Amino acid sequence: LLHDQAYAISKAASHFHIQNLASTSPAPKPIALVLEDGVGLASDFREKVWALIQEEIPCDWDVLSLSTGCPAGRCISPHLARIGPHPEKQRCEKTVSGGFGGILYRSAAMADFRKRWMEVAFDAHHPSCLNLDASLKALSDEVAFYA
Repeated sequence: LLHDQAYAISKAASHFHIQNLASTSPAPKPIALVLEDGVGLASDFREKVWALIQEEIPCDWDVLSLSTGCPAGRCISPHLARIGPHPEKQRCEKTVSGGFGGILYRSAAMADFRKRWMEVAFDAHHPSCLNLDASLKALSDEVAFYA
């Protein structure tokens, strides 16, 4: 259990650090891509991601999970679902997409939600919120999260 918590803390801290770097860079890019160690990319990864951005994801997006197994949300296109909080579930009870192997962050939105997301992820009263997938779902009424 301690190992899992240490891993979750490390992973969360890494994502928040990358968000900070991307949003405060002197020459910020519009999109930040985060890939976890060991993630294998398809040979047409760039084309597939670009197609999602150009053809499927709505303009309001903040976060896009690229490693979704079975998202818990409302389907909005052939490959995407808008993730929303489940009113009957306890906060951060279950993950949404089964991993954070590949994530796109819209850089302009990161500064606005990073602090709030950190508050939820590092909430000592809800240790399951350390799972970034679960804490982001808990904030999905504040953040446009797609998977």
